[in-house]
Amino acid sequence: MKRGRLQRLDTYFHLQLNFVAFPRLMGLNLSGLHKVQHLLKENAESNKVFANLKSLEISECSQLQKLVPASCYLENLATLEVSKCHGLINLLTLSTSESLVNLERMKMSDCKMMEEIIQSQVGEEAEDCIVFRKLEYLGLDCLPSLTSFCLGNYALEFPSLEHVVVRQCPTMKIFSQGVVDAPKLNKVKPTEEEDGDDEGCWEGNLNDTKKKLFNEMNSKEKIEPTLQVQ
Repeated sequence: MKRGRLQRLDTYFHLQLNFVAFPRLMGLNLSGLHKVQHLLKENAESNKVFANLKSLEISECSQLQKLVPASCYLENLATLEVSKCHGLINLLTLSTSESLVNLERMKMSDCKMMEEIIQSQVGEEAEDCIVFRKLEYLGLDCLPSLTSFCLGNYALEFPSLEHVVVRQCPTMKIFSQGVVDAPKLNKVKPTEEEDGDDEGCWEGNLNDTKKKLFNEMNSKEKIEPTLQVQ
């Protein structure tokens, strides 16, 4: 399903009065919906709306404040891509992220206000850790306000993760506040090409690698002269 240019909507799927589900919907692509603030509004049945959704792509929804409510589960989602959604401060709640058991690809780009990918809500606690069991590719590109993948002190496991691209995230000092385990990962790359020649950087784990990249970026900025034109 592809939709765009419906400028007057503030909520794309409104479920407060009558429950609506899309059990056969497998792909959803939304672009240019500049008035939409919520993809879904909170509802007791919202966890069933996208029961079989496998691909979700959202771009140029400048006032979008929340991707999905905390009660929405996306257990069949394989691809998640969000770009140019400057109203998003975080992407997923803890409960929604724990439901992403089949997610294989996640890419966030050009979201000026995004501070973290996973945001915990008051009263939520991770049982042991958050596991992205099938995630193979993670791209974080041009996110100037991003400080961490997760600001909560949760352990993160990425048993299948092989490609990580971090580009133009100047305030991201470490990858996450908690322990991060990604046994297949051996580099973090600054370019989008997943199979390019860039060797990338690796310091044994994601947190130490991101610290090194952050320190190198700051050192480079101090060394390079500043050109002022008057």
